[in-house]
Amino acid sequence: ASIQEQPILLEVRSPATAPVAPQSAPAGSSKKTTESLSGKSGAVAKAVSGSRGHASARVHCIALVHGWHGSAHDLRTLKNYMRTLLPDPGPPSGGPGARPLERKYCLCHLTDSTVSIADMGVQVAGEVRRWLAAEGVAAHALECFSFVAFSLGGLAVRAALSHSDLESILPKLHTFLTLGTPHLGIRFGAHPVVSGSAHLLHRMQGASRCISELLLADAATPSEGVLARLASDANLSHFKHVLLLSSPQDGYIPRHSARI
Repeated sequence: ASIQEQPILLEVRSPATAPVAPQSAPAGSSKKTTESLSGKSGAVAKAVSGSRGHASARVHCIALVHGWHGSAHDLRTLKNYMRTLLPDPGPPSGGPGARPLERKYCLCHLTDSTVSIADMGVQVAGEVRRWLAAEGVAAHALECFSFVAFSLGGLAVRAALSHSDLESILPKLHTFLTLGTPHLGIRFGAHPVVSGSAHLLHRMQGASRCISELLLADAATPSEGVLARLASDANLSHFKHVLLLSSPQDGYIPRHSARI
């Protein structure tokens, strides 16, 4: 039987090159070299202004958020695929005043995925705020901001949109993509093993508060729970594109819940 080959995508960082020692020029050649550089200065300046001589690049930030009991490394392969399939478009063709578009990727890490969905939202909002500050992305350079979330991470992003740390990027939200996120919880339609395990964790006091919220058991009635409050929130309307993906092979999240 033949083995199907799959591409392996890696992040490659170019090593710093060692400095080259300057060589002494032959006698009498300094004047010729100066004239040569002077003659080429106009062409070099024109080339630079045509590629990197624009104002600061427009930035499209894409934040990837993992699921329950995961880590930021869970979505690293997806990020590598996105960087390969969606390369930066390069210098724009809109004239000298146009600015190039640059994509930056943020791998968010939920330090504690056993807390409530609202607390996870606080973690995501803080991660994004700190990442923007560390990357030096100014408000005027931020063109748009997108979220790609897996499983419970999608609910954490929806909760984060109500946090004050993300208030400044709400007008620039672009795409919201979730992969198997239980937007309607897992109380109905989940696999019996998943449902039974979730109810067991729910009965274990302090085991995982978000599980109770996914079972719609965090309030007296489901209409008073966290998921109902998220459903009544209008923050998703800030996105230009909302994509909710599910799979019939997903044995954890019901399809109707992943696609609302």
